[in-house]
Amino acid sequence: MIFEEKTIVRALFHPLSIPESGTGLFTIFYPARANGSEQQMNMGMFPAQEERAPYPVVLLLNGVNCSPNNYQWLAEELVLQGYLVLSFHMVSEIMPGTCGLSPGMDFKALMPNVVGTRPSCPTIQVAIDLIQQLNETGPLEGLINTDMLFLGGHSGGGSMALLNANPDWFPQIKGAFSYAAHSGASVILGYPKGTVLPLNNTVPILLLGGSKDGVISASSRRYGSEKNDPATMIRRTFVEALNHKENAPASYFILLSGANHFSITKNTDSTAARAFLDFPEEGNSEEIRIRLLKLILAFLSESSRGQQGALSSLVKEESFAIEEFLCTQDYAQPIQNHGLSNS
Repeated sequence: MIFEEKTIVRALFHPLSIPESGTGLFTIFYPARANGSEQQMNMGMFPAQEERAPYPVVLLLNGVNCSPNNYQWLAEELVLQGYLVLSFHMVSEIMPGTCGLSPGMDFKALMPNVVGTRPSCPTIQVAIDLIQQLNETGPLEGLINTDMLFLGGHSGGGSMALLNANPDWFPQIKGAFSYAAHSGASVILGYPKGTVLPLNNTVPILLLGGSKDGVISASSRRYGSEKNDPATMIRRTFVEALNHKENAPASYFILLSGANHFSITKNTDSTAARAFLDFPEEGNSEEIRIRLLKLILAFLSESSRGQQGALSSLVKEESFAIEEFLCTQDYAQPIQNHGLSNS
């Protein structure tokens, strides 16, 4: 037997097409069993690992002109922790009249007189339909929790995750996380300066940012912001866009020390996107990614596995290097003695 039977990460591929929007390719990362069967040896086809099924699903929405391959490290880590992960390459509009690698944005749905009335990321419904199809036939048949979907995204993809985490549109969605993203509205689309779009946070939301995010800092003029810093727009999204009532789901804003705009990516492509605007990281890149992974896993476990308080407990660890931590129930109260503040 060449292979020991153990969990590994494998991928399936599926075409992506949205009329009047764009085309591309879905990649479905899943936990598989390597057992050296003839099918594996001859075709490279691996059966799914069944022990932890049915698997919750995470849909990763890439940043504008950021290759989904840059987030594969995150996808593989999430799979090894018991999640099915979808990412995709999509070529469509990244600004009105300009095409590129996109998380799939419907700019008409983002206009001032339309926003909030319908989804602005058509890719999500296509992904939901694919998840249902995968659960009905093929190696993942009967192994997917089709009623538990989490949106995750970076930069522009993170904004799409935040603005579309609405169970009224997609009942399957149980939460959303974003890195280096906010719900600030661009003045180019006709919004007044400083507009922050409200979020329908009837599900938990995790807003992650980095203290060395040069891209958000350099982009402040897009939103009419007078403060050119990495955290203001993300913090404003937490404070102004979320529901802070007692019965609201637990949502969070976390600012990581030393992380920059592309800390969530691996092998960032310098020929695309806007990495040239970023500030240097302070600290080891791999260690920063591990911190991000731990935070995302703790957030997901609160909703998918009922591990309440997992995220708050994690950020209170003395060595976790968090500059700022806010949660919806007590965001006005600073956490003491852990290097955290609300400044």
